[in-house]
Amino acid sequence: MGEELNFFYPSTEWIMDRPFVCLCGAPQCVRLVAGAKYLSVDALSRHFINKHISDIMVTTLAATQLVPVLSA
Repeated sequence: MGEELNFFYPSTEWIMDRPFVCLCGAPQCVRLVAGAKYLSVDALSRHFINKHISDIMVTTLAATQLVPVLSA
C-alpha cells in the first residue's frame, strides 16, 4: 500500500495503438511512449523486455545490417 506502480509499455508493445506523452519527469523517461520500435537498443536494454519484443528487435536489426557488395 502506498507504493507507486509503473509499467514500461515498450516491454510488451512493438507499436502502440495509442501513443502518449509521459509526464513523470524521471531522468531516464522515454517521454513519448509509442512502442519498442521507436526506442534505441540502449534505452530498451535498461528494462525487462518480453521475448516477442526481443525477437522482433533481433529480426529488425538483422534485416538492417549492410550486406557487403562483391566487386566483379
